[in-house]
Amino acid sequence: MLVDCGMMQGEDSDTVNRAPFAFNPSEIDYLFITHAHMDHSGLVPRLVKEGFHGKIVTTSATADLAEIMLAV
Repeated sequence: MLVDCGMMQGEDSDTVNRAPFAFNPSEIDYLFITHAHMDHSGLVPRLVKEGFHGKIVTTSATADLAEIMLAV
Protein backbone atom coordinates (compact mmCIF):
# COMPACT_ATOMS: atom_id res chain seq x y z
CA MET A 1 0.00 0.00 0.00
CA LEU A 2 1.24 3.48 -0.88
CA VAL A 3 -0.29 6.80 0.14
CA ASP A 4 0.34 9.47 -2.51
CA CYS A 5 3.10 9.50 -5.09
CA GLY A 6 3.95 13.12 -5.65
CA MET A 7 6.65 15.32 -7.01
CA MET A 8 9.00 17.27 -4.78
CA GLN A 9 8.87 20.99 -5.38
CA GLY A 10 11.54 23.64 -4.90
CA GLU A 11 15.31 23.55 -4.82
CA ASP A 12 16.88 20.22 -5.89
CA SER A 13 13.44 18.90 -6.86
CA ASP A 14 14.61 17.66 -10.26
CA THR A 15 17.25 15.45 -8.67
CA VAL A 16 14.84 14.09 -6.07
CA ASN A 17 12.03 13.48 -8.59
CA ARG A 18 14.36 11.50 -10.87
CA ALA A 19 15.85 9.38 -8.09
CA PRO A 20 14.90 5.70 -8.06
CA PHE A 21 11.92 4.76 -5.94
CA ALA A 22 12.91 3.26 -2.57
CA PHE A 23 10.56 0.34 -3.34
CA ASN A 24 9.57 -1.86 -6.26
CA PRO A 25 6.43 -0.36 -7.89
CA SER A 26 5.26 -3.81 -9.03
CA GLU A 27 4.96 -4.90 -5.39
CA ILE A 28 2.41 -2.18 -4.53
CA ASP A 29 -1.19 -3.44 -4.52
CA TYR A 30 -2.97 -0.17 -3.71
CA LEU A 31 -2.21 3.51 -4.23
CA PHE A 32 -4.32 5.94 -2.22
CA ILE A 33 -4.27 9.47 -3.63
CA THR A 34 -5.41 11.98 -1.02
CA HIS A 35 -5.94 14.86 -3.45
CA ALA A 36 -4.97 16.06 -6.93
CA HIS A 37 -2.02 18.33 -6.25
CA MET A 38 1.21 17.53 -8.10
CA ASP A 39 3.04 17.07 -4.79
CA HIS A 40 0.64 14.20 -4.04
CA SER A 41 0.07 12.65 -7.48
CA GLY A 42 2.69 13.96 -9.91
CA LEU A 43 4.80 10.80 -10.04
CA VAL A 44 1.90 8.41 -10.69
CA PRO A 45 2.71 8.14 -14.43
CA ARG A 46 6.29 7.17 -13.59
CA LEU A 47 5.06 4.69 -10.97
CA VAL A 48 2.93 2.97 -13.62
CA LYS A 49 5.73 3.08 -16.19
CA GLU A 50 8.03 1.35 -13.70
CA GLY A 51 5.64 -1.51 -12.97
CA PHE A 52 2.69 -0.51 -10.79
CA HIS A 53 -0.39 -2.52 -11.80
CA GLY A 54 -2.42 -2.21 -8.60
CA LYS A 55 -5.60 -0.37 -7.83
CA ILE A 56 -5.71 3.42 -7.41
CA VAL A 57 -8.15 4.56 -4.73
CA THR A 58 -9.31 8.18 -4.52
CA THR A 59 -12.43 10.33 -4.66
CA SER A 60 -14.20 10.87 -7.98
CA ALA A 61 -13.33 14.59 -7.88
CA THR A 62 -9.63 13.84 -7.40
CA ALA A 63 -9.74 11.25 -10.20
CA ASP A 64 -11.32 13.79 -12.56
CA LEU A 65 -8.66 16.42 -11.81
CA ALA A 66 -5.78 13.94 -11.89
CA GLU A 67 -6.86 12.69 -15.30
CA ILE A 68 -6.47 16.22 -16.68
CA MET A 69 -3.27 17.05 -14.78
CA LEU A 70 -1.47 13.79 -15.52
CA ALA A 71 -2.42 13.38 -19.17
CA VAL A 72 0.65 12.15 -21.00
